Amino acid sequence: MRRFVRLLLPVAVLGLALSLGCTKLPTHDAEPGPLDVATVELSDSIPLEFGDLVAVTTNETFPGWAQLWFQREDSSIVTVYVNYKEQKLEHQALVIPRS
Repeated sequence: MRRFVRLLLPVAVLGLALSLGCTKLPTHDAEPGPLDVATVELSDSIPLEFGDLVAVTTNETFPGWAQLWFQREDSSIVTVYVNYKEQKLEHQALVIPRS
């Protein structure tokens, strides 16, 4: 019995310390910004007017999706979202103007 108490006491203290040390992280509700999300008809190709592909990124928050970053002739940026698991393009593209 004494051995059981010796084992149980450190586990209980550790559990108490862990539960008291945890704090809830603040939530971040993203509000829409001033960037223009253009609805474009993308079926199986990306228009040449989007310019040159300059980067491809992924985000672990959205598995299976990648972002293709294009630079137009006026230096504005267009982001196209691709679901590479389902092999489809999102119909919305993010347009970021340059000044």
